[in-house]
Amino acid sequence: MKGVLETKNTGTNEPAYRGCKGNPACNGLCTKRISVFQGLSDEAHLSLVRLAQHRDFRRGDTVFLSEDRADSILILRYGRIKLSRILKDGQELVLGILSGGDVTGEQTIYSGENMDMDATALEDCGICLISAQAIAGLVMRRPDVGVRLLHSIGRKLHDAQHLVEILSRRRALARLSGFLLLHAERAGNGAIELSHEEIAASLSLSRETVTRKLAEMSRAGMVSSSGYRQIRVLDRSALQAAFMADE
Repeated sequence: MKGVLETKNTGTNEPAYRGCKGNPACNGLCTKRISVFQGLSDEAHLSLVRLAQHRDFRRGDTVFLSEDRADSILILRYGRIKLSRILKDGQELVLGILSGGDVTGEQTIYSGENMDMDATALEDCGICLISAQAIAGLVMRRPDVGVRLLHSIGRKLHDAQHLVEILSRRRALARLSGFLLLHAERAGNGAIELSHEEIAASLSLSRETVTRKLAEMSRAGMVSSSGYRQIRVLDRSALQAAFMADE
C-alpha cells in the first residue's frame, strides 16, 4: 500500500510505535479486537503492534489507491472507510464499508498484485498496517492464526460471489433485498449502518430509487428505519422471497 506505508526513520528497520488511538477497549493493542489474532498472548500482540504502522486520516482523505501494492493487512482502529472501484463508464461502485475493528487485505496480501480498489475515509479514522513478512512469521509460530486467516478469506470470497449474484438481478427491489440480507448476516443483529447514497453506489442504483424502495419495504414490515443511516431487517423471509422472485 504505497500511499500509507511510509515509515519514520528511527535508526532501525522497524517503524516507530505510536500506540493505537481511539480504541480504549483493547488497551492500546489494535490486534486484540481482530478475530484472526484472538488467543495470542499480550506479548505476541505487542510484537505485532510494534511492527505495525499507525496512521490517522481526516474525512475525505485517500487511505490507499488501486495501484498500491497489496502487501499489508489493514486494521481499522476507529472510524469508517469506503472501499470502491471506478468502472469504465466513470461510475463509482462501492465494494464495502469498513467500520472500527474491521480488517482488509488478508485476501490479497500474498498475491503479488495491487489493491485493485480505492479506499477513502468517510469520517476521521485510524488504521494499523501489518506487513506480509510479520504475518508470515506469526503464522509459522501459530498455525491456528493461518487457519483463521483462511476462514476470513473464505467468508470474503463468499460475500463477493453473493454480491455478484445480487448485482445480476434486474429489479431494484430484488437487488436491495439481497443486499440487506447480506449485510444483516454480517452484522449478526440485523442492524445495518449505511446511508442511502452508500447503498445506491453499492448496487448501481440511484439514491432516490433506494429511498423509495426502503419506504415500500418499511410499509410492508420488511425493514424499519431510524434516521438516515439506521436500517433494521425485520422479516428475512420476505426479503429472501423478494430476492428470489427476480431469478
